Amino acid sequence: MKKIILILLTILFLGCKSNNDISLKIEGSLWLYPNRFYSVNFQDDSCYYINIPRGLGNVFHGSYSIINNVVTLNVPVIIDDSLSDNYHVKDAYETLFPTKESVEFILNCNYMDFYSMMRLESRNIYLYSTKPSPENNIYLLDDIEVIKSKGYLILNSNMKVRIKPTIESQYLSFDSHELFSDIDEVVNNNTTILEYLPRNLVLKYIAKSKKIESISETSSPWYYVEIHLGDDSIYKWLYGGYVTLLDEDEFEKNRMNYQSELLQYLIENNVALKQEM
Repeated sequence: MKKIILILLTILFLGCKSNNDISLKIEGSLWLYPNRFYSVNFQDDSCYYINIPRGLGNVFHGSYSIINNVVTLNVPVIIDDSLSDNYHVKDAYETLFPTKESVEFILNCNYMDFYSMMRLESRNIYLYSTKPSPENNIYLLDDIEVIKSKGYLILNSNMKVRIKPTIESQYLSFDSHELFSDIDEVVNNNTTILEYLPRNLVLKYIAKSKKIESISETSSPWYYVEIHLGDDSIYKWLYGGYVTLLDEDEFEKNRMNYQSELLQYLIENNVALKQEM
């Protein structure tokens, strides 16, 4: 029996070679299964371990592959055969491999998961990453290849916000009271519906499109920006050809100046009312 297990482990190790087609980096952190506290640890050599608490440690070992954003876990083998009858070991195996066959997990990076953690999903099984996804790697965000990066940008002109990172995509309209709820002069004014974001507005971005698009005489990626609407926030796309990028230090240093320039522009365009002193 031990000889058979040794042969199986040898085959798995030989088959554990890098085969990732895109830079979906899932290695380097534990992926937790909630409630039961089982975890999967992905290695750079396309092998994975299933860890079980209560002093058991790494119990299973197997290989995995990534094609686009589908992560396939091949059926693992138990490392220590003496644990095969352990309740927690059996429960972990039956939970993650209910059909005793390879399982496919979809790697999801919606805007909340993308910024804080990633998630693998298969049927009703969820594995949560224990650390944020790395910066400057390429991910799939709503089926769009993006580069995770963060910073601030200031609009150099009035700009439309798109649902998708393309000029043909639908654009959004905004209620001025919601968009500028933190500016008293706007709150005191009548509501204005804006089909654009105004010049001098500063936004935070958390990603940019991998694809560079040329519009008029500019070439730039699209930026995935956070837009505050009252107490809520949404994340949509803004073309980068007419913005200036800011690092966090520059933004914090000049925050009041940016706000003042924005307010002045809103007053000149009758979106805000100048308060009488």
